[in-house]
Amino acid sequence: MTIGDRISVPVEDESGSIEITGTPTHAGIECNTAVWRRNDNARLRNYLAPKRGLVFYAAAYPPEKMDPGFKVELDSHSAVSSKSKKHSRMTY
Repeated sequence: MTIGDRISVPVEDESGSIEITGTPTHAGIECNTAVWRRNDNARLRNYLAPKRGLVFYAAAYPPEKMDPGFKVELDSHSAVSSKSKKHSRMTY
C-alpha cells in the first residue's frame, strides 16, 4: 500500500472509499494511515501495520461531525515467545 491508494467499497445507495493518506512511524514501527469515507465524509481514521497485524490508533466520526465520537490508541505492545507459540500482548 502506498500513499494515495484508494479503493471504492460498496455502501447501499451511497459512495464509500478507503484511502491511504500517510506512512507514520509509531513506537518505531512503520504503519499506514487509512481514512474510510462515506459520501466523502471521513467516518474512520486509523493507523495500522498490516505486516504485523496491529492497529495503533482508530477514531470513529459520527455522521456530519468533525470531532471523533470515540478514539482507541495502542498504549503498549510486547511479544511473548514460547517453544510452541508466539503471542502478542496489547494494551489499549
